[in-house]
Formats: sequence, C-alpha cells, structure tokens
Amino acid sequence: MRAIPLCLLAACGPIQFGEGDDTEKPADTGGGDSGEAGDPLEGQRPEVTGVQAADCIADVNGLDTWGVVATATDPQGVTTLGVGYVELQKDGAALGTQHSFTCTNGNCAAGWMAEEGEPCSVEGAVVVVVAVDEDGNPSYPYEVAY
Repeated sequence: MRAIPLCLLAACGPIQFGEGDDTEKPADTGGGDSGEAGDPLEGQRPEVTGVQAADCIADVNGLDTWGVVATATDPQGVTTLGVGYVELQKDGAALGTQHSFTCTNGNCAAGWMAEEGEPCSVEGAVVVVVAVDEDGNPSYPYEVAY
C-alpha cells in the first residue's frame, strides 16, 4: 500500500490506497411466476467504479477524521450523480451511521469526524460506498477493507 497526503476538513494526514472489491451483483433469479427477470433497475443503476482512498486520520485529542475518495458513473451520465453514502461495517454490521458524500462529474468525496464505534483504531472494518443518482437509483455497494 502507498500513502499519499490528503486534506479533509482541515486535517491532513496519510491516506492509504485500498484494494477495492466490487460486490457481486445478485444472481438473475428469473423472477419466478411474475414474469420479471433479474434486477428491475438493470441499466439504470449508477456504479461506483473505484475507491482511490479510504482512511482515518488519528488525532491525539480523540477527534479522529475519516476520509473517502471514490469515482462513480451512471448510465444517464455522470452529471446525474450528486450524492451517495459511506458506511463503516464490521462483520456485516454498521459501526456508526451512514455518512453522505457528494459527487461532481463522477468524482466523489466524503469526510467526517469519527462517531462512537468508528475510531481509527478499529480493526477488520470494511468501508462500504453507495452512489445514488438524481432518480434515487442506488448503485450496488462497493466494499474496501480498511
């Protein structure tokens, strides 16, 4: 892993490049008796294409700061992306609340002060990123191990 400097919320420190892992899309179940096949939002969902940085800057006063930088795309164009959320999870359970991020032309970023349960020292956490387009269509979760 390689560290690069990144400033978020007036706090600077090293951000580690993470090894991203696209979450598998659900299998096409064929829709059973309804005649519908697969994902009803297929072709409409945005997609998180990568997480370039996901890390936490530890503060000696206990005011740890998290930062996430990601890229996303949307079938209707990157200008339809405006929001999304980031969540820290461990063993499939949320460690805190969902934190919003903003996207401009497919470049997304979030920064927040750590809440209870989200300290920089947390081990085995997964950063989950979901982009949402202007129609409210969510992407599949994109997960990066912290």
